[in-house]
Amino acid sequence: MPLTSKIITLKKAHHRGEDVVLLRFNYDVDLANRVKQLEGASWSQTMKSWYIPEQEPT
Repeated sequence: MPLTSKIITLKKAHHRGEDVVLLRFNYDVDLANRVKQLEGASWSQTMKSWYIPEQEPT
């Protein structure tokens, strides 16, 4: 089976009063399941994207 690349686009945004990072990608069940495992990950119906809280680099 050929390898296929999966592209996730990250974009800073402000959602529900918080700074967040949007994770946008073409529909992919496996990828969505992996994103769900990220701490704080949520789906935004209004933004049609997954998002996570923005964090300062350590």
